[in-house]
Amino acid sequence: SYDSMNVPSIRQGKYFFIKHCGLQNQPVLFIKKNNKTRILIDPNKLSKQGKVSLDWWYPSRDGSLIAYGLSRDGDENSVLYIKDIESGKNLPDKIPYTNFCDITWLLNSTGFYYTRMPILSTVPNGDEYYYERVYFHKIGTSYKNDPIIFGEKREKEDKFGVELSKDGRFLLVTVYKGWVSNDIYVFDRLENKWVTVIENLNAIFKPKIHRDSIYILTNYKSPNFKICEVSLKNAGKGIKFWKTIIKEEKYPIEEFQLVSDHLFVLTIKNIISILNVFNLKGKFLKNIKVLHNTSSLSSIYSLNSEEEGKELFFSSQSFFSPSAVYRIEIPKLKISIWGKSGFPIKIANYKARQVWYKSKDNVSVPMFILYKKRIIRNSKNPLLLTGYGGFSVSLTPYFAPEIIPFLDSGGICAIANIRGGGEFGEIWHKSGMLDKKQNSFDDFIKAAEWLINNNYTNSQKLAIQGGSNGGLLVAAALVQRPELFRVAVANVPLFDMIRYEKSLIGQLWNKEYGSVENKKEFLNLLKYSPYHNIKKGLFYPAILINAGEKDTRVDSSHSKKMCASFQQNTTSDLPIILCIESKSGHGSGKPLSTFIKEYTDIWSFIFQQLGISK
Repeated sequence: SYDSMNVPSIRQGKYFFIKHCGLQNQPVLFIKKNNKTRILIDPNKLSKQGKVSLDWWYPSRDGSLIAYGLSRDGDENSVLYIKDIESGKNLPDKIPYTNFCDITWLLNSTGFYYTRMPILSTVPNGDEYYYERVYFHKIGTSYKNDPIIFGEKREKEDKFGVELSKDGRFLLVTVYKGWVSNDIYVFDRLENKWVTVIENLNAIFKPKIHRDSIYILTNYKSPNFKICEVSLKNAGKGIKFWKTIIKEEKYPIEEFQLVSDHLFVLTIKNIISILNVFNLKGKFLKNIKVLHNTSSLSSIYSLNSEEEGKELFFSSQSFFSPSAVYRIEIPKLKISIWGKSGFPIKIANYKARQVWYKSKDNVSVPMFILYKKRIIRNSKNPLLLTGYGGFSVSLTPYFAPEIIPFLDSGGICAIANIRGGGEFGEIWHKSGMLDKKQNSFDDFIKAAEWLINNNYTNSQKLAIQGGSNGGLLVAAALVQRPELFRVAVANVPLFDMIRYEKSLIGQLWNKEYGSVENKKEFLNLLKYSPYHNIKKGLFYPAILINAGEKDTRVDSSHSKKMCASFQQNTTSDLPIILCIESKSGHGSGKPLSTFIKEYTDIWSFIFQQLGISK
C-alpha cells in the first residue's frame, strides 16, 4: 500500500500523468495545470472489481482532447474513446480493435493517424491478432469509414508506429518486424508522396522527427547502437546521407530524447543506467546525477518532453527505493524531483550487490543479489532466483516490494542477467535467441550452481521464478536439471514450443524463437521445448503454474498441458499446482486485489516448500 506515479506527458502547459494511490485496483490518469490537479480518467469507477483498465492514452497537440483505450479482464482488446478535457465528457467516437494502439494527432485536433487491428469479419479465422494497419480517423465520423494509410501490402505479423512532424507536414511510419529489424517510411502530406528511408536490412532502427531531421537509434553495423541524423529532404536518398551524431561505445544505448537544442542519451553500463546530455551535433554537455537513490545500482527510464519544450522528465528507481519522477530544466540542465513515492521500509536495512559468474561456455554473466544486512551466508539460506533472457529486455534494477517479507525472513533474491536480454547490446540478445536459445538456459542453470557453490543456498532451499518468456526459462531449467531446484513458479508461461505459434499472437515471436515451418528451427525448438522434454519417472520439484484465461498473448493451454504432464510423470509427492485466473490476462491491466491474491499464493507456496516458518 503506497502511492506511485509515472512520467508526465506535456501539452502546452498541461501535464498528464498516471498515479496509483494506495490500494486502488487501477491507476488513475490525472491532469495538472497552473499547479491545480484533477482526475481525468478513473477506471476504478467503471468496475467495482477493478476489471476495467486504462491501457494507453494520447493527448492532442494542444491538450484539448485525449484519446485513450480501455479493456476488460486484462485481455488487452482495447476500445478507443475520446474525451474533451475541458468538459470531461466523451465524444461520440468509439473505435474497437485498438490493441497496443499508437496515435499521432493532427495539429488542429480534428483527427489523428492510428494503428489498429482489422474488423474481425475481414480476416481469416484465428488471425484476429494480425493484420494491423495504419488508419486515419476524422473526429465525428465512423471508424468503419477510416481509410487505410499504410500497411495493406505488408506481412500480417508486422506492427507499426506513427509520428507526425511538429509542422504537420511529414508522417513518419515505423514498421516493426519482430524484435530484430525495422523499416522506416515518410509520407510528405504536402506533396502526397511516400519516401522509403530504410527497409529490408537486418537491423533495428528507432526514429524520431526533430525539426527538419530524423534522428535514428540503430544497431546497423553497431551492435551497441549509435544515433544518426538525416534531414527530411534527404531521407529518401539512402543511408549514405546519414550522419552519425553519437558513435557506438562499449556500452549499449537504451533510449534517447530530443528537446530543443539538446539530445538526452540513456546508456546502460554493466546494467546500471547512465544519462548524458549532448547538443544536436553530438558535443557532450553534462552527465545527469540522480538524487534520491542511496544505491549506485539504479535504473533510469521513460524520458519524456515536448519537442521545443523547456523541461525533460524521467523516472528512476532502485531495488529498495520506489520510482521517483525527475525534472530537468532546459537550458540550465538543473535537476529536481517532480514527484516521488513513499514506502514504509528502512532502506538502510537491505543490501544489493552485483556479482559475475562464468557460464557453461566460459562467458561472464552478471547477477544481482539482494538480502537483508547481517545475514549469515551458511549454505542454508532460502533463495529465489529469477531471470528473463529474451526479446532484448534488460533487467536493470527495479523496485519489487513483494520480496521484502522474504528478505525479512532470511531469504535471498538473485536476478541473473542472462543472454537473450539487451543488457550488452544486440550481440547479447542474439546470443540467446533462435538456435542459441540454449545459452539462456545454460546461463540460468550456471547462476544456480554458482549460488550453491558460493554458500548462498543449497538445492533443497533454492526456488526459481519467471513470467512469460521467463516462464519458459524456468520450465527449461526444470526439465534439464530437476535435481537442482526445490521449488519452481512459472507465471503466464510458454511451454509447448512446437505449437506456440499456432495460437493468439505466437507468430509474432518467430524471429525470436524460430518456426516449425523451418526444419532446422523445428529441430532446435524440439530439443529444448519443455513440454516435449518431460521425462517419466523423474523426481520433479514442487511447481506452481499461474495463467490467465483471458491472456491474448500466451494461450493458457500451455499451462494446462504442462501441469498435467508434470503430474503424470513425476515420482515425487511434492505438489504440482495449476492456478487459472478466469478474468485475467497476461498481466497488463490486472487489478491490485488480484495481484495481492496471486502474490499471497506464490509466497505462501515458496515459504511452505522452503520451510520458512515466519
